[in-house]
Amino acid sequence: MEIQSPAQASYWIVSGQSLFLVMHVLGLTCFAYIMYRRVVPLLRAQPDFRFDQPWIRLRRVAKYWLGQWRHPRYKGAGLLHILIFIGFIVLAGRAFSLLMIGASSGFAMPGFSGTLGHFYDIVRDYAATVVFICMIVAAVRRIVFKPARYAVPARLGRQRGQDAIFLLALIAILMLADSLFEGSKAAVQTQQGQASEFLAVFSLPWICEQALASFSLPLLSKLGLGAYFIHNLTFYFLLCYRPFGIQFHVETSLFSVYFAKLEREVLKPVRWGVHDEQLDQLKSIGVKTFEDFTWKHMLDFYSCADCGRCSDQCPSNAAGRPLWQLSLADHEPSGPVAVLRWSPTRWRKLEAVRDRIMTVSTSR
Repeated sequence: MEIQSPAQASYWIVSGQSLFLVMHVLGLTCFAYIMYRRVVPLLRAQPDFRFDQPWIRLRRVAKYWLGQWRHPRYKGAGLLHILIFIGFIVLAGRAFSLLMIGASSGFAMPGFSGTLGHFYDIVRDYAATVVFICMIVAAVRRIVFKPARYAVPARLGRQRGQDAIFLLALIAILMLADSLFEGSKAAVQTQQGQASEFLAVFSLPWICEQALASFSLPLLSKLGLGAYFIHNLTFYFLLCYRPFGIQFHVETSLFSVYFAKLEREVLKPVRWGVHDEQLDQLKSIGVKTFEDFTWKHMLDFYSCADCGRCSDQCPSNAAGRPLWQLSLADHEPSGPVAVLRWSPTRWRKLEAVRDRIMTVSTSR
């Protein structure tokens, strides 16, 4: 007995191929619609010229996004982020191929055969293990140690830790489900005396294989197919949930870094496209309505990960002044995207924050 390919198996009364094709279509359609709703406010926002010097911007992306240049400033959290980021890069190909197995049982990533494929499988196993461990460590930091910079002042809203813990749990489930799927296949092959797929020693898939070695073949088959189903369901749920939480920066951070300001000493105009002699004709200056933000401001709202580093490094906040930068991004635990759903009452709170900032900046 062999574990059926998810595309060939039956889930209840539905064929696996039909089930996962529908899941792919629904998941991608839902994600596309959510992203469309997130892009619309940027199109309605004030302009901001950020399309110059593309080669310099690409070098900054290579340094700060791909190279994670600034994360070592916070040694513990920075190391965790770097390991998770590298793991995600390595596992991107695995995620795609695993999803495609549900639609086509014979699918294989082009170029990942032979020695190269074997090497990638080893790296992939260890990457999944490292990411899984990082999820546990990050959750313990959030629950037990509770770094002060994550805390939200009581006057500015509720804590956002629940969202972070939930996201960490979803990623851990992805890693564990993938490992169970691989481990159960290897356990079946071993019991039948076949040459089993090589799993990196002491990796999470290898540990799953050892733990499942004594299970019966029918149970291993059900466990493998169930793990695959849970993986796909979790993947699309996480994909569609991220734009509503603090992990939206996974999609937006690359663009936020690319369009970052290059010349810090140069002040941008009050409003792009409006000459100084025309400023008196403006109905308002600064931010009065949400549309007064530039599209880059909104992109940065999306990219905010609620890490608290801006407030942690702010001299005014350190001195106990009534200024907390994250209050500009959000007052709700659902992440920076909640700013797009603010009511007039919420905007009055933002204006109050703005007034406090003006008081702090003009005090002597």
